[in-house]
Amino acid sequence: MGNLFCRTIPSAEVIGSDLSPQPSEVPSNVKFCVHDIEDEWVYETPFDFIHVPITKPGGWVEFQDWDNSITSEDGTTKGTEIERHSMEVIDASEKAGYHANPGPFLEQWFHEAGFVDVHVQKYRANWKLAQRSILPSTNFKQKRIGDWNLLQAEQGFQAAATEILTKFESWSFEEVIVLTAGALNDIHNPGIHALVDFYVVYDIEQSQEQRLLATLSC
Repeated sequence: MGNLFCRTIPSAEVIGSDLSPQPSEVPSNVKFCVHDIEDEWVYETPFDFIHVPITKPGGWVEFQDWDNSITSEDGTTKGTEIERHSMEVIDASEKAGYHANPGPFLEQWFHEAGFVDVHVQKYRANWKLAQRSILPSTNFKQKRIGDWNLLQAEQGFQAAATEILTKFESWSFEEVIVLTAGALNDIHNPGIHALVDFYVVYDIEQSQEQRLLATLSC
């Protein structure tokens, strides 16, 4: 990849890393180092372009992630503690430099990375107990999704909120407990029909030449 890049952009200074030593005979604007790119970053100077090849050409690439903004189709989450919990954690995450809602951006990021035929599937995920009053008894798939989401909420809401709110928003641990308890009460309230969106985005990996040319044309 480094040799291809330096030929495509002769003015670029290219650094390639690999777990194994690379050939010493390379173009003058290319140098290689033995390094695991997933280890701690060793360069202080920022880069204009970073490429990490993993999947072979013709292989499938898929990413899955959430839009963690709590919503509802009937407005029953407006002004609730579950909505507040979501907003507080998302805001604090953004302040901490984390992208709290990556799901809706996956398609854009795929295109920016050079993928062309990007496929997007969006799923609305409920919490079972909160949906019992509106789900048909035969809708087993949604009930199973609700089971999983309920388990995630009961085991993860407080941990996620504690880490981000006490560290970046100066909340006390006791305040986080109160917020989380209110959010979980709302999830168990059959009159509040909270939902979150889950995104699945995938495409076929192109060759290095196709990927590089598509990326540079963006």
